[in-house]
Amino acid sequence: MSDTSAIDPTPVPPHRGQAPITAAQAVRQVIVIVVIVAIWTAVLVGYLALTKPNNEATDATPAPPQATEVSFSADVLPIFEARCQQCHGAGRAEVGLSLASYADAIAGSSNGPVIVPGSADTSYLFELIDTGQMPWGSPKLPDSEIQSIRDWIDAGASDN
Repeated sequence: MSDTSAIDPTPVPPHRGQAPITAAQAVRQVIVIVVIVAIWTAVLVGYLALTKPNNEATDATPAPPQATEVSFSADVLPIFEARCQQCHGAGRAEVGLSLASYADAIAGSSNGPVIVPGSADTSYLFELIDTGQMPWGSPKLPDSEIQSIRDWIDAGASDN
């Protein structure tokens, strides 16, 4: 007696209301699935290529140019003389702040230091200048002068 139950040639019965699919329909469905997977793979690869950091480009990128050193005596003191010393000069030091010399500027006011060497953003003097609160009663300093003061403080507020 031969056992034919292992190979059953009868097709799988369809679900209710569905006709059995033919071999050609099954092949088409497989092709559609393969095409969809291929498209999604191409999209993913393209996305990753656009978002992946290019290490070769960053390794070959030259270092940014060093900022030119800002000098207190050549760059900052002339700004203080022209814009600040009417109220904060040797003859008149409002709130105890004189900006007539490097030593005076670093000493600060009667309320304490106004310059934090290395940090313009935490220097009270720079905050007042940058926001336009100083010079009092005068137009805000030009951006180039504000930048010179920022650069000098951020570079360490040296006596140079």
